Amino acid sequence: NEYKSYLRFNMSQDAIQQFVQATGTTVEKAIQFLSICDNNVNLAVECYVDQNPTDNVSEEVRAPIPSRVDRVVEERVRVGRTSKRPGNVFDRDQDRNFRAEHQNHAAKRKLKGLAELFKPPSDISFVGTLEDAKFAGKRQDKWLLVNVQDVTDFQCQVLNRDLWCKPDVRQIIGQYFIFWQLYRQVLP
Repeated sequence: NEYKSYLRFNMSQDAIQQFVQATGTTVEKAIQFLSICDNNVNLAVECYVDQNPTDNVSEEVRAPIPSRVDRVVEERVRVGRTSKRPGNVFDRDQDRNFRAEHQNHAAKRKLKGLAELFKPPSDISFVGTLEDAKFAGKRQDKWLLVNVQDVTDFQCQVLNRDLWCKPDVRQIIGQYFIFWQLYRQVLP
């Protein structure tokens, strides 16, 4: 019987069977590791796994996700009257002077359709470069809040419709932040 040698080491047959079932190894290996670990099955299994890691690895490990480096903001990008953005619902408004319209409420005209519904928050947006916005933030002792819009991503338009229009959000932004909105350029 293969369990005879366990009597020499004062081991229980149950401990040997548990070790063999847990590790899938031989009785001889079970006796060897149980004797080293003073008949402690859990400790013996841990020691066995530590010394034989390749014997017990059956699951596949996926390859790592490749790293990607991308520039979000080009130096000296001007926001406001930018070049025509493909697929943008605001294309027809690219020549509007939003700042003048905001300052002169009488001159403000209503737009119809999606352009009005998803229009950018021009009245709280800083117009200028990122460097200008950072300087204004330092001068006014305010945080710089940057919102990068992607005209091809509807969730970005939803921010304009559902978040930036809220009076509480606008009040907090005006009080504590310089808000700079940038459009991600979509390359053809």
